[in-house]
This record gives sequence, structure tokens and C-alpha cells, in this order.
Amino acid sequence: MSFISGIEIFVAKIRFNITEVKINSARKLFEKVVKDTPVGKPELWKRNPPVGYVPGQLKANWQCTLNSPATSVLDERDTSGSATISKIRAVLADAGLEDTIYLTNKVPYAERIEYFGHSSQAPEGMARINVAAFQHLVQAEVSKVK
Repeated sequence: MSFISGIEIFVAKIRFNITEVKINSARKLFEKVVKDTPVGKPELWKRNPPVGYVPGQLKANWQCTLNSPATSVLDERDTSGSATISKIRAVLADAGLEDTIYLTNKVPYAERIEYFGHSSQAPEGMARINVAAFQHLVQAEVSKVK
């Protein structure tokens, strides 16, 4: 093996490791966000729910995309988060080193839940509490690299 081929192999391994850390870190973060997203329980609300309210829209609208954020609200419900997490995993399976990974929720009330305490189930939000712990999550993924 030549010096140049040794360098190329080394660079390929580094790129692979970086990609794995990136994707695994994003997956773990996004799954935590989905799991921490409250599902509406009208019995806990100060006001009556809107007519026709069906829980699970907020959780179902966490959309993972590559290279540009999602721009629409999905007409879906997911009270457990499992369908949403499956979709996230499918998108991340196609992610590469150069891709920018987005997690977006375009439901109009998502901001009120996240920042303004509109949910007794998630008074500190769902995304920001997990983003605050992201550095530790990344460090744990880096420590797995060989």
C-alpha cells in the first residue's frame, strides 16, 4: 500500500466516523424530542378543546428533512410517537456527511408549548430541554468511535 492510499483510507474512515456520530446523535436527539412532546389531554386544560379535537397532532408533526426545513403541517396524529420516529429514522438512513439535518414542527401552537408553558406535561418545552443535553449525547457517540 502506498502512502497516498494509506491517507485515503484514513480519510475515508474519519469521514465515515463523523457521519455515524452525526446521524446517531441526531437520531437520539430527535427521538427524545418526539418522546417528550405532550399529547393533549383535555381534562388537564383550563379551556375546553376545540370542536373535533383529536390528540397527537403535535407529536406527529415532527418532520425530519435533509438540506431544507419542512414547511407544512401534516394532517396526521401519532399519540405514541412510534410512527413519527420511524419516519425520522428513514430520513436519517439517507443522510450523509454534507447533508444538513432539520427537525421541524410547523403546528401553529408548537411555539406556545415549547416556550410559553402551555402544557403542564412539558412545562420546560420538548426541544430546548433536549438540545441543552445535546453536547453530552454527542460526546457519548464520539466515545463509541474506534
